[in-house]
Amino acid sequence: MALNYPPVFVNGVQRSGTTLVIRMLSKSPNIAFFPRETHLFPLLWKVNDSISKFKSGTEFSKFVLENFPKVNNGWTEDQDYLKEIAQSIQNDNFIPSSTTNTLSYLLKHWQNKNPNCMVGEKTPAHIYYAEQIFKEFPNAKFIITVRDPRGIALSEMVKLAQNPRNKANFNLFSFIVRWQTAHNLAKKWQEKFGTEKVKYIKYEDIILQPQQTVLELCNFLEIAFLPEMLEVGVVNSSFLDLKQKDKRFNTENLTRWKEGLSKQQIALIQYHLSSSMKELGYDIEEVDNQLLKSQLQNDLKMKAAELVCNGFPAYFHHLNRNEKYK
Repeated sequence: MALNYPPVFVNGVQRSGTTLVIRMLSKSPNIAFFPRETHLFPLLWKVNDSISKFKSGTEFSKFVLENFPKVNNGWTEDQDYLKEIAQSIQNDNFIPSSTTNTLSYLLKHWQNKNPNCMVGEKTPAHIYYAEQIFKEFPNAKFIITVRDPRGIALSEMVKLAQNPRNKANFNLFSFIVRWQTAHNLAKKWQEKFGTEKVKYIKYEDIILQPQQTVLELCNFLEIAFLPEMLEVGVVNSSFLDLKQKDKRFNTENLTRWKEGLSKQQIALIQYHLSSSMKELGYDIEEVDNQLLKSQLQNDLKMKAAELVCNGFPAYFHHLNRNEKYK
């Protein structure tokens, strides 16, 4: 079974508004997003270097049941549908031959449940895999979100501090690389696949100009705008219930990084990302970059970040994989 309509994929850097976008668009009767993030590409690429390890639908069904909740604990709230997917995989004896054909299988299953809708999937990290996704779904629509990197950095730090299961510390180097790489890819995908297939939007535009921004998204997807699309609020992550009733757009969050980040963190982010930030219209805070000189000269990680921000393809580790995964 083919999909009835072009699928929609929402991605970008984590904490950049992807969940907010699908909550607004889900108000339309014409679009149905997959219940939770799949993280399918990174998940399957971790399988012993070979997707061909699965010898039966039963084996892959068990893998899905065990691993989907690990990559997004929201699946614990959608156990019934997860079990339904797993049972379907087992009944059909579906054995994945590639990551994209697995994604296709999942979306077709979701299409069966929503025959009159466009179907969509939201996993921020899937921004790295646009080429593979467009090869499988040539008519797909990509929505890529971006946000002031200083705001994302603070949001990630708060999330890590609030989640007792998270033992990792915030890695500023890793974040700088991820943000710059995502921005580079968003521009690359727009150039390669066209603005009629790839939409790049700012989180701040959603908060400050929600109606205009959502109208643009609706026109991009060719669906009708509904006033209730604006009757949603900002949630802290995709781990929260999408039915949350908070309907406020909190503009204070846009500048909270000024108090939440240290001057050194702000300076480091701006040192590496100022060119792209200016390109996107973000103001640059006045800081003393001289304070960073010794650290930048001696910190190999920050030197690597500088290479990335000057065009080095940091996403190579996502793409340099066995052809079977594509």
